[in-house]
Amino acid sequence: MSASIDDLPLRISRRIVADERSGCWIWTGGTAGKGRPYMHWDGGMAYAYRVTYHLLVDRTLQVRGAGHTECLDHVADRCRYRPNCVNPDHLERVPWAENVRRFYRATPGHNRKGWATRRANTAGPDEAVAS
Repeated sequence: MSASIDDLPLRISRRIVADERSGCWIWTGGTAGKGRPYMHWDGGMAYAYRVTYHLLVDRTLQVRGAGHTECLDHVADRCRYRPNCVNPDHLERVPWAENVRRFYRATPGHNRKGWATRRANTAGPDEAVAS
């Protein structure tokens, strides 16, 4: 796949700046929690990277609404500006469970909310903890 920003509608493409070195498409429009690119789409709000993927790669991807069973994962070795990159070449469509597994592998020592954990906090009653 080698999509182009020019293939997107003007109202989307004018909010994207291409970084020539990394190949990332940096979203300059609005953002939601944790700085994720957000925009108006189809009568509601949606993540901009889901919209670009939907328009340029796979129109079957559900863009907005509850009950997403599939996620778009920013592939670390392709993407330098996560989560602001909306380049579909830097995204991989994966099941929700796989996306969660990848998150935990990428952030060892963190819980599901991203908070740092310590062995002392997670040790069972019969486990000795070295100080």
